[in-house]
Amino acid sequence: YEIEDEIAHGGAKKIIRVYDTRARRYLAMAIPRSACGSSDHNSFIHESWVTAQLDHPNIIKIHEVGLNKDKLPFFTMDLKNGHSLEDIIKGLSDNKPEYLSRFPLPKLLDFFIKICDAISYAHSINILHLDLKPGNIQIGEYGEVVVCDWGLAKIIGGRKSLNIHRDMLELD
Repeated sequence: YEIEDEIAHGGAKKIIRVYDTRARRYLAMAIPRSACGSSDHNSFIHESWVTAQLDHPNIIKIHEVGLNKDKLPFFTMDLKNGHSLEDIIKGLSDNKPEYLSRFPLPKLLDFFIKICDAISYAHSINILHLDLKPGNIQIGEYGEVVVCDWGLAKIIGGRKSLNIHRDMLELD
């Protein structure tokens, strides 16, 4: 991967735009913000594994999970362009003309249905998001809706928990 630039960051991770030289496309790469020991990265790896299990058109796609040259875990995912739902709501509440014309009520209702479909699917396989908010929903340039940031997600019920062991961190 060729590292381009940081595009977002949160409390536990940062998202970097990278160029995948093998597939010849741009992706987003998540890496932990802290360089602490491997036991501190369990929740980061858990997020990548939980998200990778979610196969739905309105949920972010994970492409690879691994360790970088500095032995920090990372995962790559689709690079999304567009706006967060949070930005859209703010633009609408500020009566910005470009938002008012681009995001009429029927389109917003369509976004809502797609979000509900994604969460319903996750619940059907016993995964709870636990941090669903407008900032974690991306709306693409062509109206695609993607629920992101499954960092607080929990697996409930009959599914096996994703236990992380030290030897699992030795990803090649």
